[in-house]
Amino acid sequence: MSRAVVEEICTITAKGQTTVPRAVRQALGVGYGGRIAFRVKEGRVTVHALPEDEHADPALAPFLALLEARPGRQAGRGRAAPPAGSGAPS
Repeated sequence: MSRAVVEEICTITAKGQTTVPRAVRQALGVGYGGRIAFRVKEGRVTVHALPEDEHADPALAPFLALLEARPGRQAGRGRAAPPAGSGAPS
């Protein structure tokens, strides 16, 4: 069984960014939001896809916990309760 060889050329911007070419993304099976890892060893670079993880962003889980625990939030409702005495209907 032979593996197809994919080689693409891309440019690095002034900010040090690049676009991963479509053929490479397809070969790795990654799309929008997908994560890849670069490994540099003995002057060569390899790229591989990382497994998808629902909470891959280290800031996401604490942010979601903060939203869940915010003061005045009523269980089962997606909005904060109005302050007491504000005259807003409950």
